Amino acid sequence: MCSRSFPLVALGCVLCAAAGVAQAGALNLSPEYPLVFTDFVDVGYDANGVGAYGVLTASAWFGPVLAAVDENTTIGLTSGVFELSVVIDPATGDEVSGSLLVTGNLSGGAAETLFESTSILDFGFSADDLFEITFTQQGETGLVASDSLLGVILDARNLQYDAGGSVYLPAFDQGDFYGDGFGLADTFYISGPAEPGFYIIPEPSMTALLVIASVGLLRKRKF
Repeated sequence: MCSRSFPLVALGCVLCAAAGVAQAGALNLSPEYPLVFTDFVDVGYDANGVGAYGVLTASAWFGPVLAAVDENTTIGLTSGVFELSVVIDPATGDEVSGSLLVTGNLSGGAAETLFESTSILDFGFSADDLFEITFTQQGETGLVASDSLLGVILDARNLQYDAGGSVYLPAFDQGDFYGDGFGLADTFYISGPAEPGFYIIPEPSMTALLVIASVGLLRKRKF
C-alpha cells in the first residue's frame, strides 16, 4: 500500500505497481510547475463505452480551484472546467485515445484555457485508485507553450462497481465502476520547448492570491 498525503508543497509521488490481468502499471509521475489543482472530481468507467473498449471519464463539479504558477505564487480559481477522457483496451489496460481540457479564470476574469490536448501519450494506474496520464499540449496558453509534455495524477477515491463491491485496479474488463465524487487531480507541466515563465500572467487581486502552505490543509489524499 502506498502512503502519501496531499500538500502542494510536497508534490513528489511514489506509486505502487499495479498487478492483475492488464500489463500497464504506474507511471511514477513527479509534478512540476505550473500546476492546476482540482477538487471534487467525479470519476466513472464505462466498460463498453466505445465498442470493445472501455472509457474512463473524470470531471469536476466546481472546476479547478487553484493554479500554482511557481513555488512562490498561487492563484485561486473560481470558474472553469476539468474534463478528462481515456479510451482503454480492457485486455491490456493500455490507452487507445484520450482528451484533456482544463480551464480557469487565471487573470480574474472569464475562464481561459490552461491545458488542452487530444494527443495522449501514456496511461498508468495503481491499486490505490490512482490514475496517471501524459499528454502533449495543443496550442499556447497562459501557462504552457504548445507541444509541452503534460501530466495528470488523478486520485479517483473509493472506486465501486455499479453492481456493488470495491474495485481493485486493474479491473477494466470487470464491468462499469465509479468514484465517490470527491476525487482529486493535479494537472501539470513536465517539460517542453519553452520553459514556464515565457508567458505573462496579469497580476491577480489580493483576494485571489493564496499561500501554498495553507492549500495543503484543504484536502488530504486518502492514503
